[in-house]
Amino acid sequence: MNRLARIWLGLVSAMSAIAVLAAPPEKEVQGPLVPVGFAREDITPEMPIRLCGYPGRTVEATRVGNRLWARAMAIGADPVAGGGPSQQPVVIITVELIGITAAISDAVAGELWQKHGIDRAHVAVCATHVHTGPMIEHLLSNMFGEPLPADQVARIHKYSEMLTARLKAAAEAALADRRPSRLGWGQGTVAFATARREIEGGKWAGFTLNLNGIADRTFPLLRVTGADGGLRGVFVSYACHNTTLLTDDNYIDPDWGGDAARRIEAGHGGSTALVGLGCAGDTDPAPRGNPGCVAMHGLEVATEVDRLLAMPLAPLGPVTTAEYHGMELPFEHPVARETLAAAANRGKSARLTAQQWVERIDAGEPAPAGVPFAIQCWTFGPRLAMVFLTGEVVSDYSLRLRRELGVERTWVNAYSNDVPCYVASARMFPEGGYEVDSSMSYYGWPTRLTPRVEDLIVSEVHSVLPAGWERNRILP
Repeated sequence: MNRLARIWLGLVSAMSAIAVLAAPPEKEVQGPLVPVGFAREDITPEMPIRLCGYPGRTVEATRVGNRLWARAMAIGADPVAGGGPSQQPVVIITVELIGITAAISDAVAGELWQKHGIDRAHVAVCATHVHTGPMIEHLLSNMFGEPLPADQVARIHKYSEMLTARLKAAAEAALADRRPSRLGWGQGTVAFATARREIEGGKWAGFTLNLNGIADRTFPLLRVTGADGGLRGVFVSYACHNTTLLTDDNYIDPDWGGDAARRIEAGHGGSTALVGLGCAGDTDPAPRGNPGCVAMHGLEVATEVDRLLAMPLAPLGPVTTAEYHGMELPFEHPVARETLAAAANRGKSARLTAQQWVERIDAGEPAPAGVPFAIQCWTFGPRLAMVFLTGEVVSDYSLRLRRELGVERTWVNAYSNDVPCYVASARMFPEGGYEVDSSMSYYGWPTRLTPRVEDLIVSEVHSVLPAGWERNRILP
């Protein structure tokens, strides 16, 4: 671990210890008993396999640093005949992967519907966006600017099938594990998320680490305790890329998110720690680039978990409403076969994407008009709205949604259910750059989104919440 990392780690540990000592537990109001279950599944791939996240990697990974896990939590009782959609359990699954596809998350949800009558709105799959995990079939497949060799594609396909099966198994096991528990939630702060867009003269100039830039450092936590008061598990999320490890770290590892989960579980024997990601599209961890920094960031998260667990949290009951709305994010300009030729000057990935769309259009497929997107929302009575957004959504979204819906009762997750592309905010479109423009071809899209996407998404989130949510506020 380098000197900067040791100094940072010392400061974080000292501040967290002081915070715990300065905030002794007060008497906490207990919520109702709710059936909750947990499960874990190892989702580490067989070697070798191509890793996803950095385009500079040219060979498959052959080594595992730390194993990858899926963790599942089921909340609520079984459906009641004629009881309506609110009387269903919800299932959340976190995966230590670059992302998840709609095909995989829909397959998991489809099986739960067939076997248990749990509908799509009640199932969420959230990725931690690690850049030291395996490629997933049909996700970021154009990142390398050329088709992968057939044997590598076959291994990725085999892994994606195994992943789907294990996520189904995790969901089933969590449902089977349900027993009476109590829910509480609160919010803290974690410091290492850092704005990464360098802007010069109003335009994107590359990547940086700007400690003073825009980032959402809020750290929400859902605590689950058994009827005896013992900790059974937590769900947390944080708006920061899992990119402590870089291109040369060509081995399997879940980065800071996995390190944090392991620490939380080790410190609370028998518990399960689900770690998700907030609106992290424009933030990276700082410092980074040294394997020792993974442990530093993981410890900071685990320390903040312990601090929050030592404090009174707001009681919650079961999920009372669940909604899942699909929509399309329009492109800024129409895509036509003739305009795709201009992509020849925009790099390998853009050329490959343009070529693929020319072939698809020539085969009779219409040109794309936009990118599929989904919004999911669970409410726990009037106390908490938990929002799940697909894609690499940037921090402006969570900051705005929490401001508009109430910072004390809004939790925004991204990288959920599908990761079709980056989703930039209105302020970024005049600046251009990676999240707005060049990243689109990595995901197989030939052009950028319209600047109106921010208002479209925020409006849709408002629409899926129960009527009167904004004015029906109960403080914890």
